[in-house]
Amino acid sequence: MAVPKKLTTLLEKSRIPFEIIPHRVVFTAYDAAQTLKVKLSEIAKTLLVKIDRGYALVILSADQNLDIKKLSKLTGAKKISFPKEKDVMAFIKSTKAPISSFGSLYDVPVILEKKFSKVKSAYFSAGTFTDSVRMKLTDFMVLEQPAV
Repeated sequence: MAVPKKLTTLLEKSRIPFEIIPHRVVFTAYDAAQTLKVKLSEIAKTLLVKIDRGYALVILSADQNLDIKKLSKLTGAKKISFPKEKDVMAFIKSTKAPISSFGSLYDVPVILEKKFSKVKSAYFSAGTFTDSVRMKLTDFMVLEQPAV
């Protein structure tokens, strides 16, 4: 599966250095770390969460778990949940691809876990099971303007 044109256009227009890293099929952030032979702390785990009535992407390192209470406090949300798989597929308009780490593609806010914001560079989901985007975390933050 090719990297979505929408993502490559976004990255090329931003003029931020990035690298598309092809790899074998992976379904989890843990699998991506094993396949790419990098530390779990360098892999961006991307979670789509439902916050009250909208969605947001939460990005944390693959070795971290989401703290719903902290997220609720940060966002001021009364209800936070994980959407069902069919809702995720409808949201990304695909039944054959994972969600990308780039919230601007979906017009949703991005929330970045504070510890993860300290890594130098990271591997982000490109929206395929066979590709990742490697870039400096500071460049990702310029591009996506996440809440930390």
